[in-house]
Amino acid sequence: MPRSGTAIGRDGQNPRASARGACQKRVAKDDYEPDKQYAYRADDGLGLAELVAVSETRLLALERQYVVGLGNAVHVNDLSLAGASDVSGKGQLYSEPSDVYIDARELLDLKKCPAGSPGVVKSKGTQVNPLLENAEGMALGETLTSGPYKGRRHLLLVSDDNRNKKQTTRLYSFAVKL
Repeated sequence: MPRSGTAIGRDGQNPRASARGACQKRVAKDDYEPDKQYAYRADDGLGLAELVAVSETRLLALERQYVVGLGNAVHVNDLSLAGASDVSGKGQLYSEPSDVYIDARELLDLKKCPAGSPGVVKSKGTQVNPLLENAEGMALGETLTSGPYKGRRHLLLVSDDNRNKKQTTRLYSFAVKL
């Protein structure tokens, strides 16, 4: 059975390297052998934490940021590889025009989610929305087959408290329209 995978790495480095920290990434698509690489630019100030494949030409990207005194920012973007440029033969991406990067649209911004009942959902640290934490993982479930969200996909995000008393481990559950 053929295997298809996606790897990410900082620009100019091994595409299988860690995804954390840099704003520009290479996304490598492969079937046991390297196939293509695509350029991805995270939203301003955010780092790429996770990629999940929706299909052969579509990915979800989990981006996050923490700023002392302000708290976290967590975005999930819907990425389309359809028509994206192969950057395998390119060196550094910094001098490339913006149209070389994967097309992305915001799927969700956690700070825009309802904050919950006052006093029920609490944050141990400073956050613009008490639901916000340092989301680090993402999983895409099956299409929902019944109920008010029938036809949407189940999306899970997870945060880790990093053994820090000012953070909370949370599991977020969404029904997203893809």
